[in-house]
Amino acid sequence: SFLSFLTTGLRHNTSLQQLKVSIPLNKEIRTFVNVISQKSNLTELEVNFNPDQSYSNCSEEEIKQIMTPLFYEQGLPAVTNLLQLHTTIRLLRIECTCRYINDDSSQHNWIELVQHLYEIIFIHPSLEYIEIYTGLAPTPPLLVYTLKDQKKTLIDRHRKEQPHRPHPIVNLKNS
Repeated sequence: SFLSFLTTGLRHNTSLQQLKVSIPLNKEIRTFVNVISQKSNLTELEVNFNPDQSYSNCSEEEIKQIMTPLFYEQGLPAVTNLLQLHTTIRLLRIECTCRYINDDSSQHNWIELVQHLYEIIFIHPSLEYIEIYTGLAPTPPLLVYTLKDQKKTLIDRHRKEQPHRPHPIVNLKNS
């Protein structure tokens, strides 16, 4: 697949500082993130998660049934893992066409995954700005409300642990 070719090529690039890539949201993303995490010169990353081409014959509702768990269970944990392993990244932009994402807040483990992502964002040693762009669709409420619920606590924690560094700007954008 495209992602495996991209991952192989990135393994051999030792001077990469910026990367903007559109990738399918599937289980191969973990390997991609592991390779990106080893790029110590990388300071800016933009990742656009797209439905895998194998879903082209599916209805929009079927794509939602596939993409929603992939987004919460593969995409967000991959980004969290990237931030945990990669200490020099300053700017991160994540784009996902959220018209393919159902927001089922009843999935308790998804809430925990979103909370963990935000915790990692605010304790990251170099991250200055992160944008989660959801296209023309509304930002999934789970992302919005979890940030609102945690933001004060996370900023306070950041100020305590990194008092000489401004906290990262988190921008949830949908237009």
